[in-house]
Amino acid sequence: MHAVIRLDRAMPAYRAGEVKPPPARFTVELLDDAVRATAGEVQAPLPDELGAGCVRWGVELDVRALDVHERREVAGYLVKYATKSTEQAGGVLHRVTEHELDALPVREHVRAYMREAFTLAGDQALAERRFGRCAHALGYRGHRLSKSRRYSTTFKALREDRQRNVHERRLARSPDAAQRALAGAAERVASFRYAGIGHLTAADALLASSAAARAREHRRLRRDALAMEVKTGGAR
Repeated sequence: MHAVIRLDRAMPAYRAGEVKPPPARFTVELLDDAVRATAGEVQAPLPDELGAGCVRWGVELDVRALDVHERREVAGYLVKYATKSTEQAGGVLHRVTEHELDALPVREHVRAYMREAFTLAGDQALAERRFGRCAHALGYRGHRLSKSRRYSTTFKALREDRQRNVHERRLARSPDAAQRALAGAAERVASFRYAGIGHLTAADALLASSAAARAREHRRLRRDALAMEVKTGGAR
């Protein structure tokens, strides 16, 4: 488990939205000592079905001050593991159904995890966990990380930024100068409405019917020509 911890000044209720640094006496070294002391004392109870007792931090504790060098190293480490998937453990990336388990190209160890996920899905007390829906991920349905809305962002904002970036890049690569000028200014509106059926004017209807008549005449002439070729060839 990895946690990014920061220390901010306690603000009054009417200024709760402001983020200020703490007084100078609250140094990085003091926060380091506080984290180590807390990890050595804190514990959480376990439910009876998990064996009761409590769970606490072990001896492997690595506390680092995130300066410029450490930020890059820690970020690279987290990305390495955050981008892994169950496929590397022999699983699949797509959702599966219970009757597909025996035919999946996975190891028996992984298949056992998937089968157990469907077994747990049949327990009404665990219905909201959606184990069956996430069997392809070995029953895990959560995010690999949590974020603070105050200091970070939301997945919705990330999806919208990614969609906007892809749209702008496609516009920038367009051979049409007018479309390239829209990059960064265009807005996608995902809505539809009924505009009507048929032709707007009598002139449009006349042009359409004339084009259809010419097309029919062209097909008739082509059929007649083919028939004549066949007939002539047969006479020879």
